[in-house]
Amino acid sequence: MFNNDERYWDIGLLNKWFAISSIIFLAVTIWVFVDDNDDEFKDYQREFRKMEVEIAKKKLLDRAAEIEVEKTRYEEDLDRAQKEFDARKEELALLDDKLNDFLSSVKPNQNRNDFVYFYGVDGKIKVTNENNDMCVFEYDKSTLPYFWIFQSRGGWNNLNVNVLEPCNSGIKDLEEAIKQNKIFLPKSQNYKTWYTIEVS
Repeated sequence: MFNNDERYWDIGLLNKWFAISSIIFLAVTIWVFVDDNDDEFKDYQREFRKMEVEIAKKKLLDRAAEIEVEKTRYEEDLDRAQKEFDARKEELALLDDKLNDFLSSVKPNQNRNDFVYFYGVDGKIKVTNENNDMCVFEYDKSTLPYFWIFQSRGGWNNLNVNVLEPCNSGIKDLEEAIKQNKIFLPKSQNYKTWYTIEVS
């Protein structure tokens, strides 16, 4: 009869070798992970990341310094422009007074003068009379963005006169025009513009 207790290998010895091999396998597994994490390139990688952070910080500080310099320059330009504007306030007021004097210099019996401002004209004006005679003039609408028509009834050499004129201001009062940003002021003393007149 077959005896189940009979084995070719000693079971105790097998268990002992199995335990030893398990311990060895565990040690090898741990060593593999430790060795993989201890690669030399990872040290370089960590150093490279530190260098990237430092370079980014330096660039940020350099850009902040540049912005501060630009801000200072813009503030100086603004201050210079404000001083120039303040210095020319009296000149603008004088021109405004002269313009007001001109517009109000009509005779007592002809004490009316009419004027109107237009904005958004395409820069080309045509005027015709009853005989179909035509006057066409064009102008630079970037430096002369407004157009005004002035009618003097007897106040200009005893004549009824219509004046058509492109201009840089959209309000009669220059100070008010500046407040409402309805005036074109050149950035330098060299004011350049153009216009053409054609009569047929």
